[in-house]
Amino acid sequence: MHIRFSSFVSIPVILFFSLIGDQVPTNKVITTKLSNLIIYPHSDTTYRIISSIDNTYGYEILANGKTFIRQKNIPGLAGTAGFKRKHDAEKAARLVLKKMNAGIMPPTIDKHELDSMKIKY
Repeated sequence: MHIRFSSFVSIPVILFFSLIGDQVPTNKVITTKLSNLIIYPHSDTTYRIISSIDNTYGYEILANGKTFIRQKNIPGLAGTAGFKRKHDAEKAARLVLKKMNAGIMPPTIDKHELDSMKIKY
């Protein structure tokens, strides 16, 4: 019995797209058991600023109104302290959203990126 590789690979892809078809609204996060694929459309993914320890700030990334990421400390740095300034937390949250919309998962932030955004820590 010969199975062509291209046929074997295309079956899950065709199955996936036939399952989601036109029945899934474009503003929903889609997950499948086939590949743990997560698709982030442009809409309904947002952020909010939250309080953290010692009068600092963090952020939450929300997908369809539900918390997807909760970041109470400054990403890319050791420790548990949050951002000293609220607008620094907003800058980081916007960068995470930008990375998610570009398909970068996980949307990590490193020290170099914090410095380039002039975030105080």
